[in-house]
Amino acid sequence: MDPIVRGRGLVFMKKIMYITYLSKPVSQLGFDCVTSPASEYKSQYIRYCYKLKGYDVTTFCIPFIKTSSFSNSVVTSDECGKIYIPIGIGKLYLRLLIANFIFFIKGVFNSGEIVFYNSPQLYFAACILSMFKKKFTLQLEELYSEKTKNSFLKWMISLFESCLIRNSNKIITCSYSLQDKCKTISNCSEIICVHGAYFLNSSDSDAIYSKGKNFVFSGSIDKERGVFPIVSWFINNFSNDKSIELHITGTGSNFFLKKLKSLICGYSNIYYHGLLSESELKKLYSKCKYGLV
Repeated sequence: MDPIVRGRGLVFMKKIMYITYLSKPVSQLGFDCVTSPASEYKSQYIRYCYKLKGYDVTTFCIPFIKTSSFSNSVVTSDECGKIYIPIGIGKLYLRLLIANFIFFIKGVFNSGEIVFYNSPQLYFAACILSMFKKKFTLQLEELYSEKTKNSFLKWMISLFESCLIRNSNKIITCSYSLQDKCKTISNCSEIICVHGAYFLNSSDSDAIYSKGKNFVFSGSIDKERGVFPIVSWFINNFSNDKSIELHITGTGSNFFLKKLKSLICGYSNIYYHGLLSESELKKLYSKCKYGLV
């Protein structure tokens, strides 16, 4: 769809309101918060794709920080456009209430398309908006109902997820298996799969080239994230080249962790690091040239 609308001699840029809970913009401001590098890069990639198509992208980052030390909204930006970080005060339940209220109000008065990065914390507002907004895109990285052990929470989250999938007019998934699951729930004609994007790590060029063309995967160890096809691809192409390494970080269920460890067993240039802190991740990234998300 052409993002430029012309009428009566005026030119309007079509707008995208991207709603996310991702925390990289907040951590860059010096606040303590949870971050997911793979999700951060995927989110940035999707936003950048919209920008390349000519859309005006405005991101509302609603983080769930570990501290209540900042109480004023913050406006920052990156190469994809403006980023608004609303108020983040009080206890967790209060922040959840505020976040859903802000999301709902912004969505109601937004005239452009809404792109919602799947987050259980914002399901209540997202489900209401998806039922009434004609331009609602769901970016679905995983089904949280499949990861929840508590039977009541599993049932409740499943209801929210089904509502979002049924009512979204576009769905962006991270794998073909997740795409197929959505097709069994939704009649939406636009369900696409975007596995991710490669990024060139330029934080330390000397470290990059002294370590060869190393790869790093950071994300959940499960079927949807695509770590197993990545490992198989690496084994088929680089298992005999010891100058190239594959580094894997993240965690998952015992079933998938055992499957991963069994798959990489015997390959000296494939490393599984488990969960790493942000400082440890930055150190690992400085040794790698390509990131797989």
